Amino acid sequence: MRRFFSPVLAAPGEQLRVGEAAAHHLLRVVGLAPGERLALFDGQGGAVVAQLLRAEGGEAVVLVESAVDLPRPPGLRLVLGQLKGPALDAALRMSTEQGVTEVIVVAAERSVPKGEGRLDRWERVTRAAVAQCGRADAPVLRGPMRLMDALEAIPTEIERRICLPGAPALGPAEGEVAVLVGPEGGWSPKEVALSVAAGCRPMSLGPWVLRADTAVVSALALARGG
Repeated sequence: MRRFFSPVLAAPGEQLRVGEAAAHHLLRVVGLAPGERLALFDGQGGAVVAQLLRAEGGEAVVLVESAVDLPRPPGLRLVLGQLKGPALDAALRMSTEQGVTEVIVVAAERSVPKGEGRLDRWERVTRAAVAQCGRADAPVLRGPMRLMDALEAIPTEIERRICLPGAPALGPAEGEVAVLVGPEGGWSPKEVALSVAAGCRPMSLGPWVLRADTAVVSALALARGG
């Protein structure tokens, strides 16, 4: 069953008008026909199964059949040094598939991209990943911001880890965890010192040199133990 994003959902038995962006996707790109069933999610944890009734004024009218109770992923936060566009898109997509609940993009000293970044683009990437992987909640996206501000935004009770070459191997986190993954050039010595002073434990990703987007997947998998 195909899944589509809708910021507003309705209760079972009610009709819902799906906005033009999602309607274009489900009607024109995917080509669903009246009578076919689909799933809708709101990015906040809500999801429903519905039946397409008709197209009307550029929107899709559906009948909600049932609500879907999907499990929420455990608390898993990613603090990511800003990457180049394609690599950042890949990192956002794969971290969403890994169950990350929040991504804070950091304008690191060795980040190549400059400027504010495109939060709207990042949201489209993560929503597409949510639709593909079966989640109902999209990760919270923040940034770009300074590393100091990102560290201050992490609740003090959450375990913190920073990925560094030559660091010791760590087992899975017992509770919520925030993982810091640097940009293509890695974290600077100043940023490492700042992170360790803020309570981050150095963590190894293994003996090999990984691409930055691959490092994101490895770091999250090691931190959550799967």
